[in-house]
Amino acid sequence: MGNSANQTQQNVKYGMSYTACSLVPSETIKVAQVYLDEGDWKKTSQYAFNNNVLQYRTENALKRTLSEIISRLKVLPEDALNLLVSGAPNEQLQILWFTACVRYQFIYDFAIEVIREKYNLMQNELTQLDYDAFFNSKLNWHEELDKLTENTRYKLRQILFKMLREVEIIDTNNCIMTTFVSPRVQEIIKNYDINYLNIFPN
Repeated sequence: MGNSANQTQQNVKYGMSYTACSLVPSETIKVAQVYLDEGDWKKTSQYAFNNNVLQYRTENALKRTLSEIISRLKVLPEDALNLLVSGAPNEQLQILWFTACVRYQFIYDFAIEVIREKYNLMQNELTQLDYDAFFNSKLNWHEELDKLTENTRYKLRQILFKMLREVEIIDTNNCIMTTFVSPRVQEIIKNYDINYLNIFPN
């Protein structure tokens, strides 16, 4: 990694609130549709909560998941939101993975430094030890990680692996799979930041 990457590690604090949910495609697409109708995130939040668009049983779960979904969707450009709502299922999942990587520097770094590196070296199996080694390597740069409980660390790993399975970057045996990124998704990512194309192993 170059100096700029090290600079980023030192200066960017990792947000780790993604334990609230995995990619949750159907829920996220519903909220994105509300936003495209409303054109305002505050109105989107109010409408989605008041009408329980996620169809959750408890208000606490609804509020927590809505907050997390909206925090992710807010990072997307308009063309990505439109494709998320209207695209093919594989495009929707790829946009959701892109969203997670933009929203969470930790997830982006893992995608680049672990998954892509292993893929390039033709090491196909992604293990929990890979994750733990990555996590521990970041402790020197990010003191916020050191404050996490063991339970939270476990949940972070579980959710991240679930995301990777949802987007089919890994299979049920945790083997890394080549991802054929949709041309429309590629165009959106190139317009945003071409480096994000590297979050997909190919």
